[in-house]
Amino acid sequence: MKAMEQLEQELALLNSGIEPSEERSPELKQMPLIIGADGVMVPMRPLEKTPKGKTIWREVKVAILTRLGYRLSCTGKQISRLYHRRMVAILGDIDSLRPLLWLEALRQGLKTAECVVALCDGGRGFWRLYHECFGNWAREWGRLSHRYTLSGHQSLVQACPISPLF
Repeated sequence: MKAMEQLEQELALLNSGIEPSEERSPELKQMPLIIGADGVMVPMRPLEKTPKGKTIWREVKVAILTRLGYRLSCTGKQISRLYHRRMVAILGDIDSLRPLLWLEALRQGLKTAECVVALCDGGRGFWRLYHECFGNWAREWGRLSHRYTLSGHQSLVQACPISPLF
């Protein structure tokens, strides 16, 4: 089965009320689930498979879902590490991203996670999406600075039961 056919089948099952099974190990359950999203502009050509034509800029919505943990370096220093990273992206608007993000969040154990942290650069559209999708589960919400770094949000992640060190 091709990837797009499988995705369409999974979305159809989700729409009919059948949720996907979680794809994670028991060790990941204790790590905070971090969800982040943003929109990016990408250049495209009007004619397929040819560089001819004027560039058209289109928006792509992208989200990442990951578990945040830590490991010990060879010198014994604790280092932050992202585990079980999954990306979701679509050429289109936020509402087109919503079912894909919801499906992946369920796969990543949204409903059983001990802590869910949702991060965004402050765009109203993503905050609406987060509150509609994850409002019952996310314990912490954070706005990313333009540095696009999690280290500025230590307090958000440290509010979770298992906190990595930054």
